[in-house]
Amino acid sequence: MRALIAYNTDSEITPTVRTNGILMAQIAPRGGYISGSSSIVSLDAWNWEDAALKADDGLWMNWPSIYRRSGWWAEPGQTERNKNYDGNKAEIEAFLATALAYSQESTPKTTNLKLEAMRGLFDGSKRLYITASYAKEIVESVRTAQKHGIKNIVVVGAEDAWYVKEFLKENRIPVLLANLHRLPGRVEEDVDMPYKLPSLLHKEGILVGLLYDDLKSNRNLPFFAGTAAGFGLEREEALKLITSNTAKILGIEAEVGTLEQGKRATLFVSEGDALDMRTNLVSLAMIDGRKLNLTNKQIRLYEKFRDKYEQQAAPTTETETQQQPIQGRN
Repeated sequence: MRALIAYNTDSEITPTVRTNGILMAQIAPRGGYISGSSSIVSLDAWNWEDAALKADDGLWMNWPSIYRRSGWWAEPGQTERNKNYDGNKAEIEAFLATALAYSQESTPKTTNLKLEAMRGLFDGSKRLYITASYAKEIVESVRTAQKHGIKNIVVVGAEDAWYVKEFLKENRIPVLLANLHRLPGRVEEDVDMPYKLPSLLHKEGILVGLLYDDLKSNRNLPFFAGTAAGFGLEREEALKLITSNTAKILGIEAEVGTLEQGKRATLFVSEGDALDMRTNLVSLAMIDGRKLNLTNKQIRLYEKFRDKYEQQAAPTTETETQQQPIQGRN
């Protein structure tokens, strides 16, 4: 699946995200073991072709989970071992082996579009984004990819990254931590483990970025970085989690991620601390040097009904004004 062509530049959600200073996004597919190819886009464009900053930058793989969880975050159910884990893993290995063999043929007899999409992984032009949570999943998924000649690997989610930090450092694997505002994945962990994980990994020299994989709430990404700043990470380093670090992980640091001559003029100005939800007030935003309209549907609805009730509360005629009681008179 190619996610780029499904990106809707006219979505009403996009302006709500820009209001908080999020100006670019990676559009990634979901589902299955090999979901498809992702692309990096600007959040102000006429269509998906106009939006594309880096088309088909990588492929997304969902490594099978060792455990099956039930319930939900407020009422977690039982956790059981995935009996099909080894079989699921074998399916992925077989597909990667087939894709590697196909990529070594310059002119295959029969064109296979799925395998064609995988070529970039083996020549280093694309990244493999592996969604994995538990320590064993992280190690086995990376080793499997490396065994098949894939070098540019990013681990996504990575709840157990701290427990395999030496492995990540040794193999120079960057991580994109997802959803910092969550409960710990293990009962024996500190309750604030998700919050301080970016700081712990940064101190170990591991390249860390943040992502929010929930469409309706991804406007809160800056506040993930703010939480990391409150739990051991210096504020400048916390800002890098959603700017320069992420740009390096995605391979677009030559164009964006920092304010430098020769890079795209994609930036925003906040009147307060952009990483604090109490003071994040974006007053100016630009994509490729174009000033953005920072209103959105939610702001328009707020202003509409605010004006309505203000008008209802205020006197509307001279008669009503005269009928208003005068303070201090019986």
